[in-house]
This record gives sequence, C-alpha cells and structure tokens, in this order.
Amino acid sequence: MTDPELRETAIPERGGRFRAIREPSLHSDGLSLFRRSYRWLNLTLVQQGVWPLLLVTAGAPATTVGLTPLPWFWARLAAPLLAALFALAYLSHQGNLAGSDRAQRTAAARSERDRMLREQMVILIVGVAVAVSIMRLIAGPQDAVLKLIAFGIADVAAYQAINFGLGSRILPAGDAWVPVVLFGLSWGLHDLFLAATSPATQGLPLVFAGGATIGLAFGALSWGLRQWPGGYLAASAAQYLIVYLVLGFLR
Repeated sequence: MTDPELRETAIPERGGRFRAIREPSLHSDGLSLFRRSYRWLNLTLVQQGVWPLLLVTAGAPATTVGLTPLPWFWARLAAPLLAALFALAYLSHQGNLAGSDRAQRTAAARSERDRMLREQMVILIVGVAVAVSIMRLIAGPQDAVLKLIAFGIADVAAYQAINFGLGSRILPAGDAWVPVVLFGLSWGLHDLFLAATSPATQGLPLVFAGGATIGLAFGALSWGLRQWPGGYLAASAAQYLIVYLVLGFLR
C-alpha cells in the first residue's frame, strides 16, 4: 500500500470542492474571479441603483435628468460619478490603467499613416461631441442642458471604467466579449430598476431584455472604437453624443 498510485486511488475525488482543496491554485483562482465579479456588481449597483432607490424610499422626483431640481440632482449625479471614480481609483491602485489615450493608439498603429488616421478620427468624434454640446447650450434651456451634459459625462465615464476597465479583467484570458456583455447587463439593470419604481409597469423581464439589447449595441460600438481608432476617448465621446446629445433630446 505504499505504492504512490495505490495511495492516489485510495483518496476518491469528491467533486470540485475536494479538488480545490488538493489544488490550492484552483481555489485561489475561483476566489479571485468572485472578487472581481463582486467588485463589478457593487459599482454597477452604485451607478444604476442609487437613484431608483431614492425614488422609492426618499420621494425623489421622477423626472428627466435635465428637469431634476438641484437638491436632488446632486444625488443623481453623485451615483455614476462616485462609481466611475472608485473604478478608476482601483485600477490605478492595481497598476491596471492602460496609459494615456494617445499612447494606446500609438501602440496599436501599424504605421505612421495609420496613426495619423486614428488621431484624425478621434479628433472628429470628440469635436462633433463638443460642437453639439455647445449648440445645445446656446439653444437652451441652459440650466437643463448643463445638468444633462454633466450627468452624461459622469454616466459615460462610469459605463466605460466599470465595464471596460474592471469588467475586461474579470476573466484572466481577457476575452473581448466580457465587457460587451457586462455593458448590456448594466444597461438592462438601469432600465429594470427605473421601471420597477413605477407600480403601473408590467413585463419587467421584457424591460430588462430591451435594455440589455440596447446596452449590447453600445457595448459593441465601444469595443469597436477601442480597437480602431483605439483608446477610450472615441468610445466615450460617441456614447455621450448619441445617448445624451441626440437621444436625450428626442425623449
């Protein structure tokens, strides 16, 4: 009974838990995966859940962002702003910040011509977003537009930092589909939480599915712009432009 093979067969395998005990690395990897997922969930709930919670528990006004009165607007703005800052602070502390926006494009460029094209595309997207913001401010009402712009910037920063910053690191392999799926889940939770604050709302699963579908589309758009022209400015500016400067004024 001293033969190593006999000793090994004398200890039966009893599922993944026993295997994790025998192989500490598996247990450690699983714990790290849980922590990264839990961190994403916590910050997503801060971003998406604080304002609906205030609607239900504190009697906050159920209005659009631009029409939210100032005492409540600061609370509405604080949720995505703090979520984004916490995400960026964690990434900085772990040394996982990807570097400057321009440095990412320079590293990805295959030639000088490619680099110049990337830079011009980013300037175009960001320039259009800035120009439309100024036009919206001139058209007014300025108070409502300023609120929408401030909230839009904070919300977009939270989406990008949480899902593409933290979310892309949940799986060690760094699969490209992970932040896109998380983007969709976050958007779906946003629509679900807001719909749940209204007692007249029905079909909450459909609300979540619809929101998740829209989120997947914007997540895929962000992923594509992060590949070309590269960096985070183009993806953030495009989301801000479409969601808050175009769709935000069509509601």
